[in-house]
Amino acid sequence: MSVKKNNIDEKDLARHMGDQACRAETNSLAQKKYSHLQRLMSKITALSDKEFDIAFSTLESMLENFNSKKTKVEDEKITNKNKENAIAVITNKQ
Repeated sequence: MSVKKNNIDEKDLARHMGDQACRAETNSLAQKKYSHLQRLMSKITALSDKEFDIAFSTLESMLENFNSKKTKVEDEKITNKNKENAIAVITNKQ
């Protein structure tokens, strides 16, 4: 009786291991976010109505500020890239 050996393609194995690592990292991040959310919810339930309104408005303004800074950085990157492209086009024409 002959025994069949499984042929393992190293590229497929590396891809599979990479996929597993990505899944583990994603699950870890999701678990971390969920635990942060649970802690936040327990703190929120301990607040009075007035404290909740103050905390919510503060959080809302912090998020708006963060998002505006993030979009400014992205806009600056796009502007710089457009400038570099324009310079490259001008120098190529000369």
